[in-house]
Amino acid sequence: MPPSPRPIPPEQTAQTLRDVLGRATYDTLLAAHGANLVLVSDDFHLRNLAQEEFQLPGVWLQSLLFSARDRNWIDSHRYTRATASMVAWEHRFISVGAADLALAAERADWHVSDIFRTLAATLSLRTSELQSNIRVAVGFLKYLWGRRWATSPLEAAALTYALLEGEHPDGAGELCVLYYQHLAAYAQSGLLPWAAMNAVSGWYRLHFLPPIVGAVS
Repeated sequence: MPPSPRPIPPEQTAQTLRDVLGRATYDTLLAAHGANLVLVSDDFHLRNLAQEEFQLPGVWLQSLLFSARDRNWIDSHRYTRATASMVAWEHRFISVGAADLALAAERADWHVSDIFRTLAATLSLRTSELQSNIRVAVGFLKYLWGRRWATSPLEAAALTYALLEGEHPDGAGELCVLYYQHLAAYAQSGLLPWAAMNAVSGWYRLHFLPPIVGAVS
């Protein structure tokens, strides 16, 4: 462990931290503190504790991916694959945008891939904020259904269905109705192609009672 010129927690505090965190985690924080490094952790509470007790700055993994992509250290495809891997490893609070969905679809030649399904699952209505979710969905569907010259209606419909399956897990309840109503409003205002809305309505008719669709059609 490198020597630290900076103060470390007093022994009583240090012993409490060792008991709570475990010796391996405590020693890792102490070593990072002594070497003036940055803690990389998806655990917000651990980053907060490291900042308070050791004045040790911390970042989460996806923020490093953001930075690497923005600096062109990795391309967008590698960023999307890495994001999908984090989702598969059950990392929490992963941000997925319309561009990520579009890239995953494009890399699979506009077929539904495992990566696309994994990314779509992060938009589950049970765990994501509704308005943000809808903005991502509308952005992706607008792009997808605007590619009439490059994407067949069957391919676009399959991707739309896969997106909705990821967003609508069992037990989403009333959020499914609100989601549909919001998309219908986007379509009626011209912000979402009607071809996309028709595909959404078709999926809803297969999975929900007709009144959900009929109420806003």
